[in-house]
Amino acid sequence: MSLLKVHNLSKRFAGLQAVDDVSFSVDHNQVFGIIGPNGAGKSTTFNLIMGNVIPDQGQVIFDGNDVVGEKTHKITLKGLGRTFQDATLFPGASVLDNILTAKFGRIAPTFAGTLWRAYKTPGILQKEKEKAFEILRFVGLENYSDELASNLDHGHQGLVQLAIALATEPKLLMLDEPLRGMNPTEKEQVSDLIIKIKKTGISVLIIEHDVKSIMKICDRIAVINYGKKISEGSPLEIKSDKRVIEAYLGSDESA
Repeated sequence: MSLLKVHNLSKRFAGLQAVDDVSFSVDHNQVFGIIGPNGAGKSTTFNLIMGNVIPDQGQVIFDGNDVVGEKTHKITLKGLGRTFQDATLFPGASVLDNILTAKFGRIAPTFAGTLWRAYKTPGILQKEKEKAFEILRFVGLENYSDELASNLDHGHQGLVQLAIALATEPKLLMLDEPLRGMNPTEKEQVSDLIIKIKKTGISVLIIEHDVKSIMKICDRIAVINYGKKISEGSPLEIKSDKRVIEAYLGSDESA
């Protein structure tokens, strides 16, 4: 059984059909990519899956349960973690505290409530600190634990976002353009990290415009254009699909 099954998902905003009858499945231990031009409906699809937006029709079956209509926090507790296109960090907090906030956020969904619960329970705090350090080591940020998140460059802030998402203990990690704005070295580092995440047993659903990287990272790819899925297959199948070349790869292949 698939870990995530998106079935006939649709969403209309005023006169715009943002997502139009989109279906796909993400299996256990798989990296699944979604590509397409700007405005194709990729991020809206993510928002529909995570409960940020309610679909007009369709199902989102995660780990055997339909999560449509559930609050985002509850969906996260079920094992869906997410990053965003722009870094969503607490800039005045240290890297470690950003990770701890995510870990305690599984219990108390507000920032103040999270910190209050953490510092009122020192035994639990120490245990969670150790787990947070493990995550920082995993993503290569162990030397930045005390650094303010706002002091980090764009590439390192992207790694903090990944660490925060991992701190929610996801079964499926959803990454919204994780390579955006990164230089080639940073892109390679994050690409390798995504493959490393998959090897731990966490599935990954990724939106990305860097075609070369997504072809390297993904086991399977869906292509969305004007809200509709126009193709799905292995990276090799997608690269040779005439519909995809015409709609997307023809102008973005060297990106």
